[in-house]
Amino acid sequence: CDEELVELNANLTELPFVITGKFSKSFLSLPKEILSTCMKKNQKIFLLTDAQGRSKAEFAAVLNGRKNDLPKIVEDYRGVLEARLRDSEFFYAEDTKEPLEKKVPRLKDIIFLGKLGNIEEKIGRMAGLAEGLAKSLELSEEEKENLKRACFLCKADLLTQMVYEFPELQGIMGREYARVNGEKEEVARAIAEHYLPKQLAQSYEDLREEQTKSGALLAILDKIDTLVGAFGIGLEPTGSHDPYALRRAGGGIVKILRTFRYPLDLQELISQAIGLYGTRLTQPAEAIAKALERFFKERAVFELGIKAGSKEDEILKAVFGTAWSNISGVFL
Repeated sequence: CDEELVELNANLTELPFVITGKFSKSFLSLPKEILSTCMKKNQKIFLLTDAQGRSKAEFAAVLNGRKNDLPKIVEDYRGVLEARLRDSEFFYAEDTKEPLEKKVPRLKDIIFLGKLGNIEEKIGRMAGLAEGLAKSLELSEEEKENLKRACFLCKADLLTQMVYEFPELQGIMGREYARVNGEKEEVARAIAEHYLPKQLAQSYEDLREEQTKSGALLAILDKIDTLVGAFGIGLEPTGSHDPYALRRAGGGIVKILRTFRYPLDLQELISQAIGLYGTRLTQPAEAIAKALERFFKERAVFELGIKAGSKEDEILKAVFGTAWSNISGVFL
């Protein structure tokens, strides 16, 4: 169940009264996430599913108290919903006329953090980082090629009509379109999963159920490129000011490393990322590395929920005093 939508409806109504209705089964050809997102964004209603989680051609809406003429209200909801779903059906059909890989060259038209070039350059750097990551983690040749393919395709859905209409579906639509294009399932899933974790409040145990190995590694590559680029042009967060969600990116890397326990040398990965940016960065390489070292240590403390001055805090500082770059080691 979508807890955010539950909370939204609870706050909008004093006397919640639930009604249900049906819509045309022809729309069930659309992915479940399109149906539920269209309903949530446009009408604040729920998609109903069966016991296996498969979409049903039914919806539920929450009224503020019982109303007269409920059949007409249900019909009005259905009419608006089907009009919106026809739009989504059109977007989906248009998007799938061209494979994802054909969209990639146009990513050069999307600027990345102003001074850091464009998204096409970003995925090129991610693919470069994937080579070093594959070597350090001793990935098989197939795993390495799948990871590089996922790097190449992971941002292509930003150019689709569906993501333009529903930005919250980025990654998810990349996965669905990759499946339509016949990409490997490992690649398709990684495209969606590289945006995980969505919230740092999510437990690492739950993340393990949602994210695959390829998705986790792709997420690390995406986030480390963003962090190095942002810190490299002086955009590191200060106080409560974090407009580029860098703490979430750093915390996401730490949570992933806690979840999968990859023996990853962050110091080496940061150095490689700095090198791939070349002359675009305005800060000295050593200053960037030092700032990110402090940053990741803070994120590890946050992930563990350690209070300043506590015994655990002193132990962690002692551990970091000897080495810090293999963050996953502090969670053993």
